[in-house]
Amino acid sequence: MAGGIEVNLIIANVTDLRRHFSEYLNRTAYSGESFVIVRGGKAIAELKPLARSKKYPSFLQYYLPSQSLPNLRRKGLRPI
Repeated sequence: MAGGIEVNLIIANVTDLRRHFSEYLNRTAYSGESFVIVRGGKAIAELKPLARSKKYPSFLQYYLPSQSLPNLRRKGLRPI
C-alpha cells in the first residue's frame, strides 16, 4: 500500500500480450484488471478498463462499424 492507496500492477510483456491478446482484453473488461505492457524491460503502455462515463457511448457510436454509416448519413456525410 502506497500512501493509503493499494497499488496492484500486473506486468505483461509484448510477446505474451500478442499471443494471448483476447485473454488480456477479457481480464480487463470483465475483471477490471490493468496491465503495464513492457518491451525490452521498459514500460511502454498501459491496458486498463475505460472509466464508466456517458461520453464514451456517444463518442464510440461514430466509430463502431454497425452504427457508423447511419450516423454519417444523418450528419449529411458520405463514407469514403
